[in-house]
Amino acid sequence: MREDIEDIFMPDDLDLYRRYWEARADASAPVPDMDEEDYGVVVSICIMEQAYDKAEQVLEEALGRYPHDDELLFSKVEMLASTERLDEAFKVLDEIEAWYPNNEECLAMRAGLYMSQERYEEAEELFRRYEAVGGDPGVVAAGLAQCLAVRGQRLEGFRKICRYLKLEPSSVDVCNRFIVWAIEWEMLEEAAAELRKMTADQPYNKHLWKLLYEVCEMLEDYEGAKEANEYTLAIDPDDYEGHGRRILYSDMCDAALVEDSIGRFNPEKWTATQRFYFYGVMADYYAERHQPEREMFYIRELLKEPLEAQDKATLNYRLATRLFTADDAAAQREALFHFRKAEQAIQAVEHPNVMLVSDIRRGIGQCLLSSGEEQEGLAALREAWRLAPANDVATFDYFMNLCVVNDLDKALADIETGLSEEPHNSRYKLLKGVILLKMCKSKQAETWFKAAFLSNPDMITEAEEAIPDIMADPVVRNVLADLAE
Repeated sequence: MREDIEDIFMPDDLDLYRRYWEARADASAPVPDMDEEDYGVVVSICIMEQAYDKAEQVLEEALGRYPHDDELLFSKVEMLASTERLDEAFKVLDEIEAWYPNNEECLAMRAGLYMSQERYEEAEELFRRYEAVGGDPGVVAAGLAQCLAVRGQRLEGFRKICRYLKLEPSSVDVCNRFIVWAIEWEMLEEAAAELRKMTADQPYNKHLWKLLYEVCEMLEDYEGAKEANEYTLAIDPDDYEGHGRRILYSDMCDAALVEDSIGRFNPEKWTATQRFYFYGVMADYYAERHQPEREMFYIRELLKEPLEAQDKATLNYRLATRLFTADDAAAQREALFHFRKAEQAIQAVEHPNVMLVSDIRRGIGQCLLSSGEEQEGLAALREAWRLAPANDVATFDYFMNLCVVNDLDKALADIETGLSEEPHNSRYKLLKGVILLKMCKSKQAETWFKAAFLSNPDMITEAEEAIPDIMADPVVRNVLADLAE
């Protein structure tokens, strides 16, 4: 199960979930003794895992035993809504309201269903009824805010969220809603103004200062962000995120303050989350200062922590790229090791970033080439290109390395494949020109260089930086001179 499930549910709940499905799959397995709360736990885990078929199975069994349990019925509504079976969801709400008139949760859920159908006026009426019977202020604020905003009353909706934040400024959920609202409805300027008023009224509330930091950063008001962060640390000197932010803003902070924040790091006393955050900050800090050895030290420390597959892949790739630039055989071998670790990790990611997969294969190819394994290296580079043709660096690396080893027939055949798929790709046109030039077919090369530069003039600057020797060739200089006339 995913780590976030384990964070939310107790070990006993997860054990119950496991034993329940073992009993469903194997008649000889002991059947857990389940009450309505136990069923509710199993259903909640199914829904959180988006295993809606399983959730429906459990609900059928549970409601067969406890047909009027409101929590189970609400879970059924959630399951039906998640699978877009809204008519069925409304019928279940009708049943609940017949047994439990004026139920608060019924009002909120029905309002939510109306919103999913864009029936905002009806949803607004229900949210107001929900508010009148003492419903959750956060649900009221978020619901009414969206209903008002989609009907052109964004400012009024925003005020609802602001009033709620004033009531619950220390609530993580409320703060998150405020930020999401400000981003979604493009009201960051208004959010910053409102937060400045709130911090003036509640100067010792660090949650408001942290919110102001986030909003200022999104507005690229880095002085405002730094100031908000310093207030956070004045209120709570042990706020580890605040110290991390101070380090990231070190160019704008007093050097003694930055050293103080670095000195406060104590991995033996911190949680895994705190260590992960701080190691990342320190790696970025040294990366900005072009100190790769210190940066790699903290990446290695990060890799010792319990990580999700995506983080393992990203960090191993980052470490490998730093190692690969070192002019040292041992570092090159270690780079290949970490590229392969990154590849292994990315295979466990459900929906991997294709560009990262391509870059990892590219790194493996470069390492193999540098160690003399020419065919294996070129094969990996070709995979990197085919995995993500939009990865310009992978494309360039593959074809230029084919030119380096003088496998020009293969290069020409593959660039023709690329052009058949993307006939207007200016990079492919440039590379075909390079290949033909290497084959001493100057006239044909000239045609393709001209086509590349006419279709994308920026390609001239890019090529001058990447392949200065080719761009200095008389054939290319003639093309550039003709274009300049």
